Amino acid sequence: MTGDNFDCLHLASHRFDEPRALDLISSCDIVVSVHGYAGPGPDVLLGGLNERLKRELAQALTKIGLSCVTDGHRFPGKDPRNICNRGRSGEGAQLELSEELRRRGDWVGLARAVRSVLPPIS
Repeated sequence: MTGDNFDCLHLASHRFDEPRALDLISSCDIVVSVHGYAGPGPDVLLGGLNERLKRELAQALTKIGLSCVTDGHRFPGKDPRNICNRGRSGEGAQLELSEELRRRGDWVGLARAVRSVLPPIS
């Protein structure tokens, strides 16, 4: 995208420190954040420090027909200050959704797949 100012406006996840958001996730054991990326490639790039959760998310998302990459991409989400890693466990996951996937908009299927690997809400 030539001519836009996305790069100037983009706020990296490890720099996101909005107090209300941090307060909201402070009582959560697991945080899953959802982002978008532009460019060709797979539907979902998975990042974050919770390796088990990333593997389980990849399996669940693959079952609904999405392709996933868990390592070796440009959005690893490994910084402890990344919003997905700032819950009580210190380990979360981030989903980077491709532009094509966001245009398709099967949000119900995506949400069900993500929810299927998370512990029950008590």
